[in-house]
Amino acid sequence: MRHSRRVVAGSHVCRDLWDRYLCANLARKAAMGCGLPVQDAAEIALCAAELASNAVRHGKRGVLDVFVLHEDKAGIELRCADEGPGFIDVNAALTDGWSRGRPLKPEDSTRDGLGTGLGAIRRLMDELEVDSTTTGSVVTARRWARPRRS
Repeated sequence: MRHSRRVVAGSHVCRDLWDRYLCANLARKAAMGCGLPVQDAAEIALCAAELASNAVRHGKRGVLDVFVLHEDKAGIELRCADEGPGFIDVNAALTDGWSRGRPLKPEDSTRDGLGTGLGAIRRLMDELEVDSTTTGSVVTARRWARPRRS
């Protein structure tokens, strides 16, 4: 999908798990800056942190780009590219409880996370695209402004 106006809000190279905090802050500021409500900005920040964490855990390093989108309404796009081995099965990766191409066992959770990250991103964002090869993956997620409740 092409967007009529896409402005770079920021970019961050993710090398270790501490970078997820910087990515979350970058995404939160961009969301608030384009007028999204605090709750939406917090959910977008959570997704940015999860993307950064996945890039480091599974891809050794990655780059998170944050874009402000302007079409009929405002939105945020998160795009995270990594240099990992790619997804064995994208649909399985979107299923809670999966990590590294297999279902997690209870003893795995302390080392590999909970296996709920991509599923959470799919639930919190409006659009999710995963492009994966054996030399890396690009995950793109978009969240659009919602009508205000009265």
